[in-house]
Amino acid sequence: MLQRPGVEETALAKFREDDERGDAGAANDLGVLLGRRGDEAGALAAYRRADERGDARGAQNLGNLLWRP
Repeated sequence: MLQRPGVEETALAKFREDDERGDAGAANDLGVLLGRRGDEAGALAAYRRADERGDARGAQNLGNLLWRP
């Protein structure tokens, strides 16, 4: 679904908006999309926010990203 024109950009904008409102799940989802795009620093920051807000997936993704050699 994200391959359709404009869908990924729309999702990215929505996740950013919801992340700015403090949504932990959106921060994690934002991290996933940023990671797919090769923005490791952005993904790391988003996963940290998700983890700080208590999102278990965000904590797991943060750990996975930090553990990678």
